[in-house]
Amino acid sequence: MDKLIIDHIEENYAVCENPLTKEILNVALNKINYQPCDGDVIKLIAGYYIKDEFAREERLKIIRTKMKHAKHNKKNS
Repeated sequence: MDKLIIDHIEENYAVCENPLTKEILNVALNKINYQPCDGDVIKLIAGYYIKDEFAREERLKIIRTKMKHAKHNKKNS
């Protein structure tokens, strides 16, 4: 199973996106072994989703770099 990114939380499920396929999936909150937050990266292990903190931090680094470049490019336009 690929990793999923939590887009947002609904009543009793997390709306997630598969970053590779862009597919949207609903994951029941009782299948996530912690209190999830928007933007978390999760992966399925032994029937439950766990937080992948390393993947989340790597994703945030990429986003920050893109934002920094966009801000720099806007200044030079």
